[in-house]
Amino acid sequence: MLPELVLLNELGSTQPLCRIWPEESTVIQVSLHENKRYYFELRNPPDVYAAQIYIEGIRLKKDIPSPTIVQWEWQIGFNAGIVEFELHLEKFNKYPFSLEVDPELKKLTKTDFDQMIRDILDDTFALLSLSNFKKGLSKGNGKAFPQIAKLEFLKGRVEELEKVIKEINKNPQRILKSNFNKISINNAGFIEPRQFNKSLRSSPLIKATNGSGLTYMPTQIFIDEKRISEDLREHRDIKFALKKWSTWLMIMGETIEKLAKNRKDDQVSMNQVWSKKCKVLSRRLTRLVNLPIFTDVSDSYSPVLATQVYRKVPIYNKFLMIYNDFNKGISNVVGDFLNVPLARTFELYEIWSFLRITRAVSSLFPSAAFNTNELFGMSTEKEIVVSANNVIMEVTDKVFLCYQKTYKEFWVEDNGIGSYSRELRPDITLEFLDNANIIVLDAKYRIDNNINESLTSIHTYRDALVSEATGEYKSVVSGAYILTPHLPSNNIEKWKDVNMPGRLFHPEYRGTFKFGAASLRPGMDLGEIENLLKEILKDSAIAIFD
Repeated sequence: MLPELVLLNELGSTQPLCRIWPEESTVIQVSLHENKRYYFELRNPPDVYAAQIYIEGIRLKKDIPSPTIVQWEWQIGFNAGIVEFELHLEKFNKYPFSLEVDPELKKLTKTDFDQMIRDILDDTFALLSLSNFKKGLSKGNGKAFPQIAKLEFLKGRVEELEKVIKEINKNPQRILKSNFNKISINNAGFIEPRQFNKSLRSSPLIKATNGSGLTYMPTQIFIDEKRISEDLREHRDIKFALKKWSTWLMIMGETIEKLAKNRKDDQVSMNQVWSKKCKVLSRRLTRLVNLPIFTDVSDSYSPVLATQVYRKVPIYNKFLMIYNDFNKGISNVVGDFLNVPLARTFELYEIWSFLRITRAVSSLFPSAAFNTNELFGMSTEKEIVVSANNVIMEVTDKVFLCYQKTYKEFWVEDNGIGSYSRELRPDITLEFLDNANIIVLDAKYRIDNNINESLTSIHTYRDALVSEATGEYKSVVSGAYILTPHLPSNNIEKWKDVNMPGRLFHPEYRGTFKFGAASLRPGMDLGEIENLLKEILKDSAIAIFD
């Protein structure tokens, strides 16, 4: 019998959810549910011991229940969009395939992912200015492992860049340049006085006679010719940028390859995958440099400036935007949150939400006391490390902004504010010490009915966080909200008539129960996020901007 790979709901099932391999399509659409276990079963493999499955480069643990069957357990968790796998049958037989976990989120994931990386790097630069941290942003030194999220971001920029450069190559901007050619005086014919005078100054002279006696004539005549040239500043910028990025990606590929040789865990496979990807991206950029447009373009090392061509010609403006993005992607900003693949966009959404909220808070609460020192540190490779765990920042002497702060039992907390059951760690909290109020914001990269499954966490935070005052126990959560990229439909119905999850976003519902959801979507500008924060404070009856 021929080998085949199937996906099962449970072990021993005779009805597989789908057959994964062999299939013509490498992207399989199947209805999967988060926080559930699934099982891959390889039937009739050529070698049960050589067979392996890798998810995002990490090897799954396998079991061999019989000589003709190999099984792998997959705890799905929550994966946004497409999850990439690779089936290894023998040493040189590798078959990639992908499972489309959530078709609706798949439509959002890549665009949102890129925008979140862009915002995270922008926010990092802005928040550095509010700290006492003196290290500036610069290009990575090529020694540390470039994190997956940034590599995914750069991969997308290379794909955009190829389209832009090829479009420029079809219809480039040109300039009229002067070019002086030297020809013998015997072949010059009619000579303009301007050309003759220049030739007298620049060419060897010979004696000659004319009707009035002895004179001197140039041996060569400099003919001023005008020609169309593509050697303009913008093309020199592009050529230099392509060479620089190609070199950086090749160095990264070699760095990752060395790391893979020195490790003996499942991370090796992921390193090997990204080593190959970086080298392929480098070669793609090199091919762009070899396009005809760059044949006569000279090398330049000048900084890229926003010239009139970049501002007024749309395709050149697109290059400038990609140029800015690429420089952010190779910058020396690191953090564990950046070491996530595209399929785990939801993890990136949490830190993105916090940095966006932090910038909004810095605008709404302008205070000399507000600094962001807690956010930043320095790695051994001299890179800026953005902290993503138990961050507590003083906004004013009575207001604190926290990220993934652990709330222990209230009787062991110094300020008497904590949980009455178990330790809790919400994503984002705003603490107002004047009246012991806390606003809890739980970032969830979910849309539609998946939002309903996230309600348990904010119910828990709202009910379990208390304060002990004068022997009485008081709830301290004045508002609990899910942050999500979901956009509810606009309507003016009463909240009781609105179906879930739209009800959670209804202003009257949120104001009544101090509970619900708010749309925080990649692409929103800072002003929109400030307004969102004001609405949450108003819903929670925190009267700061009245």
